Amino acid sequence: MTAPDVEPWQFQRVELALGAQPSEPFPTWWDFTSRVKNVILARRGRASEFDTTQPATLTLTLDNSDHALTPGNVTSTYYPNVDVAIQCRVRETVGAKTFAVFRGYLEQPDISDWAECGDQEITLSFVDRLTWLANGRKFISTLAEHILYNGGSNLVAYWPLGDAQGPNAYPWDATTQVPLIQTVAVSADADRVVTPEQIAFAGGDTTPGDDLKSVRFTPRVSTATGAVAATSVHLSGTLNPTITVSSGQTLTVTVWIKPGTLDYAHEPFRLDASGTGGYLYVARNVYSGGNNWILRASSGGGWTASVDGPSTGFTPEGHTGIWQLITAQITLGANPTLWMGTERLTGTTAGSTPGSITFDTARVGYFTGADICHVQVYVGSSAMSYTTHGAQRDMGFLGLNGQLTGARIRTLAGYAGVPSGELLVDDGVSLMRMATLAGKRPLEAMRVAEETEQGVLLADGAGRLVFADRVHRYNL
Repeated sequence: MTAPDVEPWQFQRVELALGAQPSEPFPTWWDFTSRVKNVILARRGRASEFDTTQPATLTLTLDNSDHALTPGNVTSTYYPNVDVAIQCRVRETVGAKTFAVFRGYLEQPDISDWAECGDQEITLSFVDRLTWLANGRKFISTLAEHILYNGGSNLVAYWPLGDAQGPNAYPWDATTQVPLIQTVAVSADADRVVTPEQIAFAGGDTTPGDDLKSVRFTPRVSTATGAVAATSVHLSGTLNPTITVSSGQTLTVTVWIKPGTLDYAHEPFRLDASGTGGYLYVARNVYSGGNNWILRASSGGGWTASVDGPSTGFTPEGHTGIWQLITAQITLGANPTLWMGTERLTGTTAGSTPGSITFDTARVGYFTGADICHVQVYVGSSAMSYTTHGAQRDMGFLGLNGQLTGARIRTLAGYAGVPSGELLVDDGVSLMRMATLAGKRPLEAMRVAEETEQGVLLADGAGRLVFADRVHRYNL
């Protein structure tokens, strides 16, 4: 019996979502089936049950004789969406049932010059979710990814301070802030010699739950009788863009610090408003005979805010040599707060509340003997609550320890930007130890969970990330 003649792609559809980022779960699709000249689909799978699942790829050759798919063609129906942000899906319909064959993301277009020719074609290569994760942004560290994921748009400045070498400390994203520059400050002791050992990039410890080395600051203090003199090598920079807090808004500064032994004022972080003389800083007030943390802020025009921590009765986190998470908040129109680990303190304000304060410079490690990392600035009333402060504290000390393998996959997928609706993830039955994410790409970190569980990680035809735990895999 002779099979009926079937036109190419009669039962299959090739669709593109132009201008759609990989993290966009519900883009607008255009049917490009009529333009298909050739398609090569390398299917996903494993050579044996002992191998990891390999990603799928799809290569399309499309008719572009009308130049509709040529980037920059303003007369195209698809302008301006023909760029590197393209999703592709292939579906097959059998009877009344439609099956997802492939969904992926543009890898690298091979576009011909747009000299006019009768049969011009364009070749596009697409990869699935696994390859996208394998090529994704390297994680900064376990704690840094938690901060970025939870900070959202309210996180207006963030310096992880995990730079391997100086003299600059770079923000996590160069589009959000500028580097902090190594700076020398001298107080009353101009003859003091500055040595490179006074600031050591990646020379400090990591928090117990993180895997990113901190910066170690070691100012030199004069030993002369009665002298309060020091030389400090710290980090400072002009904020670009500036950071403005307006009436009713909350400005939050959060920093991880492990104080050293020093009979001088620790000022791990400071913001200044040079135009008005305003400031906000957190300091450890050791020079006045106490051992308390303080918050001070001023508009430079009469309004001030202050919080004084207790000199005694601290939790263990308030002591020298122990990591602590310090969060300071000012709200224009309310009392300031200072959180130190599990301590919560509320202060007072004086003077008329300003309409706004614009900070234009930042300083880290000023006359501070300590290890410092993960300096964060937030603007927004819901940017940092005591609950999120506590969650970050737990992450800094525990680092995802005790997660089930499925929870680890979900966490890493969230960090990588995979929408929750694009996940089909079993819970898993194996517990995992503390994560070590620094320098790893998302798929590499997920493979650790896959191997721990002895499960299977793959991307299905609909583009979803699928994780089958060993109960599912072996149908126990």
